Amino acid sequence: IIKLGFVTSLKTVEVMIDEMTNVDFDLYTIPKISINSNPSGAIIKINGKEVAKTPISIIELDPGNYTVSISFYLYEDFTKDLILEPGDTIDIAANLIQKAGAIDLTSIQPSSYILTGQDGKVAYKGTTPSLLDKVNIGKYELMLKSEGYIALKKNITVLHKETLKTNVTMRSMEEINREIQSLKARSMRMFLLAAVTGFVGGVSYYSSEQAYAKYSDGSRDAVSLRKTFEILDI
Repeated sequence: IIKLGFVTSLKTVEVMIDEMTNVDFDLYTIPKISINSNPSGAIIKINGKEVAKTPISIIELDPGNYTVSISFYLYEDFTKDLILEPGDTIDIAANLIQKAGAIDLTSIQPSSYILTGQDGKVAYKGTTPSLLDKVNIGKYELMLKSEGYIALKKNITVLHKETLKTNVTMRSMEEINREIQSLKARSMRMFLLAAVTGFVGGVSYYSSEQAYAKYSDGSRDAVSLRKTFEILDI
């Protein structure tokens, strides 16, 4: 027996001579599922095949075994196994969990920090040491500041179900100043020998003056200053 909206029903009937045979059928509606998710707009796959996006009110399926998966960018996948019988109507509500990791933030010097997301908004701020739990995965900019030390900026990436450990050492302004003064003194000596060594001393002296100026107006972080010293330390 075939009827729209119902599961096809089959029976084997033996017909005898001069006999009336009655055949009764119990028809059941086709199994149906409805799927909603938070957030909405998630991709629905049934047995690995993409069929729609949430929300969807009715999906009709033949009786049988199915695996329903719901996925959304930056969220954990939701999976549910179903055994559908004729007449079943099943509602699936998936509260998707956002993917997250953690940051174990420490520094040798007690510091204040600001963690900024790719959207430019401040995600976290506080003081070290800090353990940041359930941080949304993605890329962040970490800025650390401590009185008397050069501010430090670095890019970090938080991965799903992983703890990122950061142990930061900051350089003091006094230490940086001593290195710059030492560099200037060596550059001055080379400058005085420029007649013998060519223009190297002059270039080095000029470069050290530039590095000192950038240090003075606080336009560079410790990493950049360290690279400058390595280049100029000839």
